[in-house]
Amino acid sequence: NVPTGIRAACVRLSRRAAAQPPMHLAVRGCDPGDARHGDIVTGLSWSNAGELLTVSDDHKVRVWSVDGEPVQQLSEVSFYCTGLLWHPSATGRAQGDVFVVGCTDGSFRLISRQGRVEKVEANAHEGAVTCVRWSRDGASLATAGEDGLIKSWSRTGMFRANLAASQGTVHAMCWSPDSDQILFSYERHLIVRPLQPSSKQTQWKAHDAPVLCCDWNPVTGFLASGGEDCKYRLWDAYGRQLYCSAPVEYSISAIAWAPSGQYFAVGSFNLLRLCDKAGWSYSRAQPACGSVFALAWTGDSTQVTAGCGEGNVLFAQLVGREVSCGPWEARQTAADVVTVVSVLDGQREELQFKDAVTELSLSAAHLIVVTATQLCIHATSNFNTPHVVELRGTVSLLLQSGPHFVMVDSVGGLQVLSYTGQLLSQPRFAGMRPSVLSPLSVAYAADLLAVVDSADAKVVRLFEPLTARQLGTLQHHLEVESVALSQLSVATKGGGRRLALIDRNRDLYVTPTEGVQEMVKLHTMVDTVAWNEENGSLAAIADGHFVVWYYPECVFVDRDLLPSTTLRQPTPDVGRSSELLDFRGIAPRHQTRIVYSLEAGLVLDYAAFWHHNPPSAQPFQINRRRRYITRVLTALPSDHAGTRATVRRSDGAVVTYAASPYHAMVERFVGAAAWESALRLCRYVKSHQLWACLAAMAVAGKELHTAEVAYAAIEAAEKLMFMAHVKELPTPEAREAELLLFRRKRAEAVQVLVQGGWIYRAIKMCIRCFAWEAAYDVARAHATHLDTVLYHRQKYLQETGREETLPKLQALVGSIQVDEEAIKQRVAKEKERELARGGAGA
Repeated sequence: NVPTGIRAACVRLSRRAAAQPPMHLAVRGCDPGDARHGDIVTGLSWSNAGELLTVSDDHKVRVWSVDGEPVQQLSEVSFYCTGLLWHPSATGRAQGDVFVVGCTDGSFRLISRQGRVEKVEANAHEGAVTCVRWSRDGASLATAGEDGLIKSWSRTGMFRANLAASQGTVHAMCWSPDSDQILFSYERHLIVRPLQPSSKQTQWKAHDAPVLCCDWNPVTGFLASGGEDCKYRLWDAYGRQLYCSAPVEYSISAIAWAPSGQYFAVGSFNLLRLCDKAGWSYSRAQPACGSVFALAWTGDSTQVTAGCGEGNVLFAQLVGREVSCGPWEARQTAADVVTVVSVLDGQREELQFKDAVTELSLSAAHLIVVTATQLCIHATSNFNTPHVVELRGTVSLLLQSGPHFVMVDSVGGLQVLSYTGQLLSQPRFAGMRPSVLSPLSVAYAADLLAVVDSADAKVVRLFEPLTARQLGTLQHHLEVESVALSQLSVATKGGGRRLALIDRNRDLYVTPTEGVQEMVKLHTMVDTVAWNEENGSLAAIADGHFVVWYYPECVFVDRDLLPSTTLRQPTPDVGRSSELLDFRGIAPRHQTRIVYSLEAGLVLDYAAFWHHNPPSAQPFQINRRRRYITRVLTALPSDHAGTRATVRRSDGAVVTYAASPYHAMVERFVGAAAWESALRLCRYVKSHQLWACLAAMAVAGKELHTAEVAYAAIEAAEKLMFMAHVKELPTPEAREAELLLFRRKRAEAVQVLVQGGWIYRAIKMCIRCFAWEAAYDVARAHATHLDTVLYHRQKYLQETGREETLPKLQALVGSIQVDEEAIKQRVAKEKERELARGGAGA
């Protein structure tokens, strides 16, 4: 029998090979009978109300609907305009009521929605004003001109300061996402200029010919530029090139990021291209429109408009988006139509909505579709009765997990909703900016929500989803660029969720989300990371390799085992801007049983059976003719749980990497406390990697016998002897403390012993670790064994030939008399008390 996930993948690939078009822009221009511009369209801008404003060299300012229909001619001006931009809304509730236009006579004008000129700044620049840009918060206006100056103005048009100066015309300019830097072009160079006077600007040669356009990604912080060398390129904020396109036929005259930050549009002569945030191209349209001089996206990132050299205004709708999960595949086949297909049985549902679809999210149980005005929640078991919620703002993010999901919109901000559409909570914190929240800065699990603080990117805030109560914060020493939460808690005792983060240096760290923060570096030069959705393994693309940490918890248990529990596969063709799309198993509808040989006890075969056959119904089945025993070990969710990672390469191709299924199976055995089953599987597989994982799991689960066997299998003699020593300790507190000390948690180990009343053992543990001051503090706090501490300290100093340097113990020398016989008698009584407690080896 072919597992469900493999069948689904094969059917999906065959359907894609049958020439279904990928995501693309459906482009249409003005109808011949429409009122259109008679000359070059030099500026255009969308409002949050769904109105498009355009200006042309025919001196007319026109208003268009979101459907591409002309609404009215707003005004007719007597000057030539070089750009137009609506004032952005600061709250997201209503659009600003003014827009700015830059003019060829060196002036700019603020004009109201009714067409009335509110402000004229006649001498803003010498020569033409080439660019006008509002800051992201709408508090400042920046203008650039042929005189090489970039100036800052207030919202009402009052001059503030000269931001930058170049030796020639500034052709392109934009603000950073935080509005604290300016990006502009000068000849072949790009320049990033911080607004702080003491900060230095960053300048680099970006193109082989003058740079004509540039834009700054509001979410990822990447820069996009195009020039007369007929190429577009991507950069990070430090000027490092991330992508360079092949040359097109003509100069790149316009470029614009979508507000979601997931893709951008590129315009040239008779060319409109849709590109992914990594640079590769989704689609290429070639309308007969002349050069594209201006591009503008709608706030929901579903439509881009282009102002062209022949007076035409192009409206390009984003269609063909596709999401898949398990056997389900949802595809946007038209602006307002989503088709859902089961790739297993061919079940097909066509869902039509009253507005254009803006977002899609699919899980095994639910399909969430966002339109311009509604949130529609469909259960995959019944697509005919969705839960519908009316929206007030533009949705920019959807994340599903467990019994609820997270949504971010421009009005309500960050929200947690149930699958019936009920609002459960709205997590908030000072300085939160919903517009910059993205899958990179928000991590979500069923009982935890992690958000990178937009005001201080070194801080990650943790929330309880149902109540929006802040559980704590995680502090890092560098800015955090990406976070990911484990979808399953650690299977062994005392486990919780783990947070993986990538910082500005592209270093990967993992830390617990509960208790004391313990940030541990796993790898360097990491591009993307993802937790497995069905077990606790972690995958990443790092330094040209596909890396899987089968049991990343071992960094908190036995760090020496980390290399032995890690898979590394070379991926030379993935590229620097790759993305891990998902990391999961491939047969979620099945459970697994394992067949054992009577003679050798080896796994012979896999057999799938449905979930209604309980493992306890018949634990052993004997077939004497074929001489094997079938034993149902435990309930597993898939035959190959956690074996497949899907990666999108930097060139847009999707590739799949495989990992061993046995580690996930061992983890599930451990989670069910089936230690003997885990041992049998490891003995069959005979993998050093698998035994190392089991050793770490056994230590974390305090299963000393299994830990002994596993350490013996990997020939770790010193750790085997330590486990044997721990088994012989007389009290459970002593055994637990020694295991905590093995995990490098001395403070917790001492606390366990103190709480159990074993003060001498706590003091002796500190002495063994040469933590003399800690030993003194424990003895002083409980007014006992101070002479024992002083005795061992003096003995240590005599053996090493040193003098006392610790002030606490120097003061103790003259106040306490050390009697070696009395100390030994007291220690002997402590050991007798421990033996009387019993429980050795339990």
